[in-house]
Amino acid sequence: MRHFLVLCFLFAHTLLLAQMPRGTVIGGIQAGTTAAAHFPKVFEDSQIASLVSTFIQPGFDTSTYSTLEKHSIGFQAQLSGGYRLDDFPMLGFLGGLGVVQHSGGFHYTDIKNLSYDLDVDYWFLNVMLGLKFHPLARIAESDETWLAGLYLSSNVYTGINLTPKSITYCHEPTELYGPCEPVETGINEVIDGRSDFGFAFGLGFEAQFADTGKGIFFESRYHHGTADVVDVKDNGFGFANRDKNNIRSLQFSLGFLFSF
Repeated sequence: MRHFLVLCFLFAHTLLLAQMPRGTVIGGIQAGTTAAAHFPKVFEDSQIASLVSTFIQPGFDTSTYSTLEKHSIGFQAQLSGGYRLDDFPMLGFLGGLGVVQHSGGFHYTDIKNLSYDLDVDYWFLNVMLGLKFHPLARIAESDETWLAGLYLSSNVYTGINLTPKSITYCHEPTELYGPCEPVETGINEVIDGRSDFGFAFGLGFEAQFADTGKGIFFESRYHHGTADVVDVKDNGFGFANRDKNNIRSLQFSLGFLFSF
């Protein structure tokens, strides 16, 4: 078994030894997952912050009800393009267009036997521009090793909300509080999803399949949204923008690269 693993490592090392060529445009396609990153509760709670304070009025006796934020996982996919400088290969430029899912929600229960689930599921069309830094790259391409594929990235992005009316709601018992659908419809009439804007920072690794001009990459990225993505209109429910509903998420993806 040990010899088999060594052979697999040597095969992969030989196959992926070369780096993607510099001084040419590199395209990419990637897909992966998103998860909540509201520090210090990484991977916990919702990707969209402050939903509870938006939907529940302050002043209620907190001993009479309880809420539990939901852990949310989303999907993301992106088409990208990049260019690494030929005479300064440590630096590159990148841009991308993709779709990303950010979600959130909470479960509510109180002493009047009311319980409900409220979920927000927003999809965004993201446009991104930024820089890549390869700290272990070398000026002479012949001196580069596989370590040159390690990179850091930093970018700005804007996200157009594609699903601004995507809140789902249902309560129990319906025998006591009536059907869920009219309440859900009323919520979506007074709540609009907004577009997002923010910054992203990533760590990744890329490698070329020998000298084919094609390769793969792995990337993890932290997205720090600065916009309030929930807009509350005047309503009789007591909903209000008391705190900003920012998006904080970690994204993990696997992608395929190709040179033009």
